[in-house]
Amino acid sequence: MGWRVDAPLHGKLRARRPPPAGHRGAASRKESELRIPGTHGQTLLHIAARRNLAGICRWLLRLGANVNRTDILDRTALHDAVRHNAADVTRLLIAHGADLDAKDWQGHTPLDLADAGDGAALAQAIREEISARHARKVKTVHLAQTGKPTDAG
Repeated sequence: MGWRVDAPLHGKLRARRPPPAGHRGAASRKESELRIPGTHGQTLLHIAARRNLAGICRWLLRLGANVNRTDILDRTALHDAVRHNAADVTRLLIAHGADLDAKDWQGHTPLDLADAGDGAALAQAIREEISARHARKVKTVHLAQTGKPTDAG
């Protein structure tokens, strides 16, 4: 089963051991490692996200990790961060364009998980980003249709 192959850094993240300072890891030797899913299709980003390891998530994203990659349960790293109330990582993933409408195998979005769990602050952050993205989309459509910016700035 190809999806059960663990990349060398998967174990370090599971053990909460970050790579050494200055470590470019296997990504510099073999960029495809970022895309090799481990157990249950989880990537390094999934593992770091649920442990609220914002520095490692930032490093993985800088190396090209896909913020919207799903595991075998259709969960993204944002789903995992929200499920584990990982506030720092949740905000980081949102800032990197995580899909706020992504649904897991049960049809739950990250906002659904935040509302159902102990994540009122996370739910508020997600709602604010949904509103901000909607406003940007409306401004873009308005500009495309009229050639003029909206009055709302």
